[in-house]
Amino acid sequence: LFDLSLNVSFAQIIIEKVNNSLINNLINQNFNTTEEVDLAISASYTTKHNGITHVYGNQLVNGLEVFNANFDMHFNAEGKLISIHHNFLDNVKANTLNKAIKVDPSKALQLALGNDGILVAPSALTKSQTIENGKFVFNNPSVSTEKMLVKTGYWIKEGNIFPVQQVEFLNDETG
Repeated sequence: LFDLSLNVSFAQIIIEKVNNSLINNLINQNFNTTEEVDLAISASYTTKHNGITHVYGNQLVNGLEVFNANFDMHFNAEGKLISIHHNFLDNVKANTLNKAIKVDPSKALQLALGNDGILVAPSALTKSQTIENGKFVFNNPSVSTEKMLVKTGYWIKEGNIFPVQQVEFLNDETG
């Protein structure tokens, strides 16, 4: 029980440190909408030989991930920020107004499968749909032996932001 609470509080410290470090960096770069910045940490680890903690993640907008707006931060053993890189987009909330996703998850998966030469009836996909960790999960062994995932988010292209469906699947024929 003690070990679990220690890990939870360590994770909370990392999240607070990452948020504060990122906001300070954005302020120094004259980022206009720092109050709107939200992020999701996708991975973090500490290197044993030098104690450096590496943290990676993405920008969030309206609770959804911006798939190509990434950050990485590196803290020394004393917790001091030693390096930060990001490609966050400023004023993102204003740029997402009136931009709704036009393709539902099962249709997005069907289109992606079709691009890979796999034809499947829409009803075969919707019957197997569940949701796990914000992703639509499709199980259909006749299409793929692995789970097929669809996640709603945003994509930045040429300074504009677009709602998208990110699709992940294993084509058993091509591996």
